[in-house]
Amino acid sequence: MKGSEVPTNDGMPVGYALSPTETVNYVSAHDNETLFDIVSLKTPVELTVDDRCRINHLASSIIALSQGVPFFHAGDEILRSKSLDHDWVNISYETNNWGVGLPLREKNENNWPLIKPRLANPSFKPEKRHILAALDNFVDLLKIRYSPLFRLGTANSIQERVRFHNTGQEHLNCTLCS
Repeated sequence: MKGSEVPTNDGMPVGYALSPTETVNYVSAHDNETLFDIVSLKTPVELTVDDRCRINHLASSIIALSQGVPFFHAGDEILRSKSLDHDWVNISYETNNWGVGLPLREKNENNWPLIKPRLANPSFKPEKRHILAALDNFVDLLKIRYSPLFRLGTANSIQERVRFHNTGQEHLNCTLCS
């Protein structure tokens, strides 16, 4: 089955580009929370900061190891935080850390019941070792990303080199980049 034959929820095809270089993949951008803040807001309070760091790494891994142009936003690789503020475009980098206080009321007050206990809980704040490990993991992803098999820039290159070997009678047939 081709990606062009698989619809998304709004009816658009999943496969919409002729070349991987026509897509930009990301998990966070300049709007809304940073990646680490998103992970901190959307995971259970009981989760450890180690697990949150692993989730952050998983999200970055998906982007780094996918076809297309990877886009990593300012500090995803070092667990950047804006203290859970989703509207921080005009805030200076002096406040670029975890737990510097509640984000501005105007655009964040509705989320304060989620934000307050997280900012007050010291187990949410990554330590230096977490940040350094996140950076090391990110550098490893970039090394993998630049290996020759991740530089297949055309559908033809992918079709020539990528194979899915059937492992039994219940295999699925699929087509890459047709």
